[in-house]
Amino acid sequence: MTTGKPNWRHKGVCDSPNIYFAVLPDGRFAPCCDYRLKENIYVYDDDFPEKYHSKELRDSVREITTKCPGCNFGSYPEMTLSARSYSTLFERLKLQQRTKKRGMIHLSEEEIFKILEEVKSKYPIYQEKRDFPFRDKKKWVKASNIPERLWPKE
Repeated sequence: MTTGKPNWRHKGVCDSPNIYFAVLPDGRFAPCCDYRLKENIYVYDDDFPEKYHSKELRDSVREITTKCPGCNFGSYPEMTLSARSYSTLFERLKLQQRTKKRGMIHLSEEEIFKILEEVKSKYPIYQEKRDFPFRDKKKWVKASNIPERLWPKE
């Protein structure tokens, strides 16, 4: 959090596609939520397992992941850390059990966004413009489960 760059990546490169990857709504494979391959590869194709394990796909993904500045998507660090470290996995399991016993602290959406803004304001890296082309172009729908501040401006 303090540097604005993830420190959980191995040699500065993310673990896509080895531990995780994204599946788009139409079934296309993507290295992550923000980047796409030049070629359309569908996870429902009969030959997907062969393509997934191919050197060509791995090279295409590596070309993207080595240039990526890094992300802090919640599931990616958790998967990486849990897959690489038994102590991290054990810590997560203990935390889950403790939370079940004590209950979770319930925060409103406003409280969560306030905490996020406070953290981000402390570190200049979060003030910089980051290039996430697919996320930036995303059109949010007006839905009750999406915060109103993300709805399209009319």
